[in-house]
Amino acid sequence: MIHAGLGVLLVVMMMGMNATAQNPYLNETFDTNPNLSLWTVDRYAPAAFVSDNSLGSNVLKIGIDASDGAQLRPSGFSGAFYNTQGRAFDQTGLNVKVLKGSLYLPSDWATKHRRSDMWAVGVGETNAVSSFPIMGFRNVDGASPTFSYWDDGSGWINFATPSTYDVWYNFEIRIVGTNVEYYLNNTLVGTISSYGSVSIGNVIMQAYNFNDNTLGANYDGNSSTNSYGAYWDNVITKSTVYNVTQATYSPTIQAAIDGSNDGDVINVGPGNYFESASNRYVLGTNGPHKFGLFIDKNNLTIRGVDANNNLITSASNAVAVITTNATNNFGYSGIFVQGNNVSLKGLLIKDNYDDGSNFANDKTIEIIGNGFNMQYCKLSTNNAGGGDALYVYFGEWSDDRFNAGTMQTYNISNCYFDNSAISVNNGVGVQGLVSGRTITNNTFDGTSPFYDIAFRGWNGASPVQGWIVYPVGGATITGNTFSNEPTNLILARGNA
Repeated sequence: MIHAGLGVLLVVMMMGMNATAQNPYLNETFDTNPNLSLWTVDRYAPAAFVSDNSLGSNVLKIGIDASDGAQLRPSGFSGAFYNTQGRAFDQTGLNVKVLKGSLYLPSDWATKHRRSDMWAVGVGETNAVSSFPIMGFRNVDGASPTFSYWDDGSGWINFATPSTYDVWYNFEIRIVGTNVEYYLNNTLVGTISSYGSVSIGNVIMQAYNFNDNTLGANYDGNSSTNSYGAYWDNVITKSTVYNVTQATYSPTIQAAIDGSNDGDVINVGPGNYFESASNRYVLGTNGPHKFGLFIDKNNLTIRGVDANNNLITSASNAVAVITTNATNNFGYSGIFVQGNNVSLKGLLIKDNYDDGSNFANDKTIEIIGNGFNMQYCKLSTNNAGGGDALYVYFGEWSDDRFNAGTMQTYNISNCYFDNSAISVNNGVGVQGLVSGRTITNNTFDGTSPFYDIAFRGWNGASPVQGWIVYPVGGATITGNTFSNEPTNLILARGNA
C-alpha cells in the first residue's frame, strides 16, 4: 500500500506484485506474506516477518519479542550483535542504485526503547562488500527519539527529531557516483562517501531487541514494553537503467536493449556503465562479434537523466558515463547501431577497451541504420595524450550501396566532441535530400583527430582505402563551434 499522513510529503511509489524470482528487483507492497526462501535471516530471525493489517492495510511487520532477548537466546547468539534482528533480500548483480521504504512511526516510540532500520549493503565492482548505508529511526534509551543514518567512517549521524507521530515516513538511499545520498520524505538530509560502493547487494530490514541486561541505560527489561512491532511498506529497489515504455528496470544498458521492443524509450541515470555485448550477428548473419553495445531495435531511444529523473538537455551535464569492451574484427565498434531511427541523447561516451583493458578506440559509435539521431551527448577520451580520438562513424552495409541508398538521413546536434570527430563513409547519403542530414550546433575541441567532420567516398577502381568504394552525399552543417586545431576542420575525400 502507499501511505500519506500529517506532515509527510507523499513519495509516489510504483505499485506491483511482491518480489519473485522472476522479478528480481524489489517492489514489495506486502499484500501477502514475504517469501522467506528469498528473505533470508540476517544475524537473528525476528519473531515475525509477515504481512500484517493491524494498521488498516497490509504492510510488513517485523516482530521483536522479549523471549528473543540476549540472555534467552541459544548459546552462541547471546552477544549484542544478535540484538539486531531481521531478514535480507539479495540484489547482487542487478546494479541497484536506489532503495526506498516507508516506516510507520507510532506515538509511543517517542518514549520507549525502539529502533528499526533499512539497510543497504554496498558492494564494489567485484561485488565485494565495501559499505553499509543504513537509514531509520532510533530511540535507544527511551528518551532520545531521532532519525539517523550510518556513515562507515564516523558512525551514526542523527539528523532530525520527529515532529509528528502516527504517520508514515518515507526513506530513500541512493548511490550517486562516489557518494551515498540519504533522503527523508524526498528531501536530501545527508551525503557521505560511498567508500567504493557502486551498487547495492543485499537489502536488509531490521529492528532491535532491547531485552539485553548488558546494554546499561539502553536495556529495557520491562515485559510490558520490550516486545513490539516495526511496520514497513513499499520496499523498492531500482537500477538506474529504466525502460519507460515497459516500466521495467535492467542491470545494464545492453540488458535493457535486449529486453526492449521497437519504439521503446530507455532512461539511463547517473553512473558508470562498462558495457559488453557478446555473440552478436550483424544483419543476422555476420558474426559472432563482441561489441560494447549492440542496438538492433528500430525507433529506440536511449536517453540520459539526472538523479531526479530530469532529462539531460546539455552535453555538459551528461552523467551517464559509458565505456565499452568491443573486439569485433572489422575495427572495434564500441556502440554498434544497426536499427533504424535510433536516438542517443544526453550520454557521456568514453573509451573502448580490449580484453586486456588496453585502450582500443576505433569506431566509438558505428552506425549502419537509417535515421540515426544524437543530441546532447559528449564524447571524450582518457587517452588524448596517447593520440587517441573517438569517432562517430557512418557506413553503409548494403550489398549495393550506390543504388540502395538505405542510409539517407541522420542528425547530430548540440553535442560536445572532445578529441572526437564525425566520419561519413561509403555510400551514406547517396540518396535522399541533403536537408535530411544535419550536423548542427555542436562543439569540437581537442587536438587528436585528423579532422572534425569528414566525408569519405570513392567512385570507381583503386580506392584510397580498400573498404571505401562508394561515393557519399553531403549534409547541412551549421552553427558548430570549432575550438580545436586538427589538420582539417571539414574534410571531403574522394575522386571525380
